[in-house]
Amino acid sequence: MSVSETAELLGQFQMINQTLYTTAWVVGSVLLMTTNGVYSLSGVRGSMVGYIMIMVGLMLLFMQMVSFIIKQYNSGNKVEGMGRFIFSIIPIVGISYLLIYYIRLYYTNQDKISGGNIASEFTTYVKVSNLLFFFILGILIYATRKDLFKKQNQIDMANASFLYLLLLLSIADAYILNTILVFYTTDG
Repeated sequence: MSVSETAELLGQFQMINQTLYTTAWVVGSVLLMTTNGVYSLSGVRGSMVGYIMIMVGLMLLFMQMVSFIIKQYNSGNKVEGMGRFIFSIIPIVGISYLLIYYIRLYYTNQDKISGGNIASEFTTYVKVSNLLFFFILGILIYATRKDLFKKQNQIDMANASFLYLLLLLSIADAYILNTILVFYTTDG
């Protein structure tokens, strides 16, 4: 297989993968929007499925970024911008960790949430959490359509910095939600 055929095949793979992870993000976001404020058992589980769909999209993006670096390394090319690559992949890993945390939080407290034994502030912080995820996904969709990502599978520094900021805010929100669920329950 020639170099031009390999490059064309890689470009097609990236376009298909981009469609897959964007679709997973959109489906997950729609699930989060439709289950926002619905605190029945099916609403809680719908939120967990939404988080799982977003995580599937993130894992597809992560695999694409890592496979590009591995192909560059195996082909003998000098892997340029490794620091920028690491800087752009850490938010993906952090967001994935955060999604796992949310899934665990919802799973372990699904009876409490669906039973209505939660403080009223829980609803506010869930909305903040979902809004932060929508901003994160919006930045990821924007960043993955830029030329730097198309050529080197790296998120530019400005968008990666915004992702770090939103990730920190989301982590704070997740711990607030955990505190509300653990320490501020009501009798229903």
